[in-house]
Amino acid sequence: MARPLLTIQPEMHEAVWQHLLSGRKEEAAFILSRVTEVEGAPQFVGEDLYLVPPHELLAHGAYHIALTDEAQEKIIKLAWKRRLALVELHSHVGDWPAAFSPSDLSGLSDFAPHVVWRLRQPYLAMVVASSTFDALVWSSRDSPPTSLDAIVVDVVRFRPTELTIRLLPRGDDRA
Repeated sequence: MARPLLTIQPEMHEAVWQHLLSGRKEEAAFILSRVTEVEGAPQFVGEDLYLVPPHELLAHGAYHIALTDEAQEKIIKLAWKRRLALVELHSHVGDWPAAFSPSDLSGLSDFAPHVVWRLRQPYLAMVVASSTFDALVWSSRDSPPTSLDAIVVDVVRFRPTELTIRLLPRGDDRA
């Protein structure tokens, strides 16, 4: 059975990772993606990159990041106009395996289903650390998140830690 994938060009991969891991604060970015479905699993293909500038952040620290309402609205409108899905990425500072924090999951429990409903597209959220990443995919508004199989860059597949999905409750509980 197919699992969700994200395919991006090497230049996009390099640009987003450089932005996310450039300093001592968490950073954020979005990849606007075309989505197809293979055996019921969304396949995201990155088409454009939006690196969130500091002035669009409500909170911007070493252990917390939050977009302004205006920035959220702007990126959702941009995706809607182009009929693309959103891949949200943010970084965690430190040298440990990537996993979503409890506050990340709290925010995503409302935001991800809302974006799925607004865009009528699956939603992919990723957290990036110094050498690893983790990812959750919402295929529909009412389904719990699943894990991303890999990011494909050229012929290389980068696999998520899957630390978060192992800790989520099973059943109807969402992230």
